[in-house]
Amino acid sequence: MTKLCYSTNQEDYHEAESKDCEGAAQEAMEDLLGESEPGEVRTVWVGEKVEAMEILRKLEARFAESVIENLDEWLIDEIPSDEPIIDMPKEMHKGLGKLILDYVAEHASFNRWGVANITEHQVIVSEAA
Repeated sequence: MTKLCYSTNQEDYHEAESKDCEGAAQEAMEDLLGESEPGEVRTVWVGEKVEAMEILRKLEARFAESVIENLDEWLIDEIPSDEPIIDMPKEMHKGLGKLILDYVAEHASFNRWGVANITEHQVIVSEAA
């Protein structure tokens, strides 16, 4: 299920409790209470929360390619060569990336997340409760 988040400054996003964009925009408006005048129209942003591992999974092949390149560079420091030392077919990169990311997913945690499909909303700041 997609989780929503909101921002009042387009930089700092907060998890929304609401399940729809209108509710998340309302939560953003509530964050503006006390720092904006009642009746003021403000822009807020609502997006979909994207877990860090989900972002990494989309890059499995690129991630593995980078690992292979780094390993090769380390080897070349020890084994002089004008050619790459490690030869791994490109079609195998995604599998290596998946293997590494599976391990990371099992043993690591992430303290940040990304935001996708951001939409802009105009809200009218209400009176503080």
